[in-house]
Amino acid sequence: MADAIPGGADQPPPPEPEQPTGPTPRERIAELLGSPGAPLRRRPAIRYGLAGALGLALGYLLAAPYAQRNDSAVAALRAQAEAIRTRDDPLLKVQLKKLDDEVARREGSSGSVAVAIWVLATAAGAAAWLRLT
Repeated sequence: MADAIPGGADQPPPPEPEQPTGPTPRERIAELLGSPGAPLRRRPAIRYGLAGALGLALGYLLAAPYAQRNDSAVAALRAQAEAIRTRDDPLLKVQLKKLDDEVARREGSSGSVAVAIWVLATAAGAAAWLRLT
């Protein structure tokens, strides 16, 4: 009769899981970029400067592929238009007008979209950095 019922009153409660005691990501970044006695929160100029630089770099990395892809499409449209430009056929002139309009539309929209991607990525990257540090 020495058998105890599992989970009964004779058994001690299960041990609590250990909490990690290592440095937080914020503390690790502060140790890497600042002296241990002066974390980045106490040096706002460096903190905000790094946030802006990292945000701009992230914005460039995300906007550059879109801009390059659109630039190559515009160059192809211009090459088609230049091949047609010297001919006197009225039907080709209509097609030339359409190609020129498409080039103008793509040039205008590509700049706006690239700037929007850059601004949003810069804001997100800077906000993430400021949150971490």
